[in-house]
Amino acid sequence: LYSYGLIVWPGDTNQNGKVELTDVTVLGLYWDIRGGGRPSEQNPLTWKAQLAERYPISAAAHSDADGSGNIDERDLVPVGLNWGKTTDAPETGGPSYRMSGQLPQGRLDWAWVQTNEPNMYRLSVNYRSRQQEALYGSMLRIRYHDRSLRFAAIQSGDAWLARPLLISSNDQDRGVLSVGLMLTAGAPVLEGGGEILQLLISSDKPPDPARLSIENAGMVTTDGTVHEIDVEGNPDGSAYTPDTFVLDHAYPNPFNPTTTIRYVLPEAGKVEFTIYNLQGRQVFRTSAEFPEGGEQRWVWDGRGSNGQRLSSGIYVVQVVAKARSGDTWRRQQKVMLLK
Repeated sequence: LYSYGLIVWPGDTNQNGKVELTDVTVLGLYWDIRGGGRPSEQNPLTWKAQLAERYPISAAAHSDADGSGNIDERDLVPVGLNWGKTTDAPETGGPSYRMSGQLPQGRLDWAWVQTNEPNMYRLSVNYRSRQQEALYGSMLRIRYHDRSLRFAAIQSGDAWLARPLLISSNDQDRGVLSVGLMLTAGAPVLEGGGEILQLLISSDKPPDPARLSIENAGMVTTDGTVHEIDVEGNPDGSAYTPDTFVLDHAYPNPFNPTTTIRYVLPEAGKVEFTIYNLQGRQVFRTSAEFPEGGEQRWVWDGRGSNGQRLSSGIYVVQVVAKARSGDTWRRQQKVMLLK
């Protein structure tokens, strides 16, 4: 049973008529659930009643605060933008922040810092910029290949003049920690660089920097837009080779114009990507061979075998990985193409 035609308010995830701290907690209840988003809305962050499309759980439509079709760390943005607002006092315009005058020009870097406690290490994530900027948040994902790492504490860094809202979700099966930080309406902006996030990590041995990377990093400007930024210090991806085939979810999803699927081969082999529409008809197929194992990325631009853009809708991505040793893995997932 799918929800359809639900009315939602961006940021009021618990449907009580006010954007407040409990709305952050509710995001975690429906983490990674996917639905139709709010493609008919011109600005899904505007504080007004908005029409949401289908979701497998009706309440998840409210937790998809940014209307992207996927519940993740970036749904924290509308909670911060619309903080304190109530449904009995709607606005006709966008967020009440002053608009950002320029795009973020800095980048992230990270470093391990040993603490005074045995087997405890601090991961410091910093934003570096040579100019004054007005920023309201940061979104990122930390990928760790060492599953023995244990996250003891996750907190905002000292670069923030006011404590931001913080949400995190640790997917131990995939080895991905998703983190979102977002200031609330009226809080002083982050104008320069500094430490934006720190994580206290327990490990029986010193963490290997080559087995950790930061992905999907973005800084949030005062209009609520998440701008992707570069990360310094990440390994090249070839330092880690798993024992089996690893396939990540497509990101972003829904997407327009492109989506990226990250995967890791345990050894040399061939990977085939086949796209089907919901009627089961094949619309695109491609393959690639790799002389050794390691991390790879495949980007789909929403085009069919004839090179033309496909119509909006849901498509099934089938991935078949064939190792030279004879092992074969099959995976599939759904993606939503928007126009």
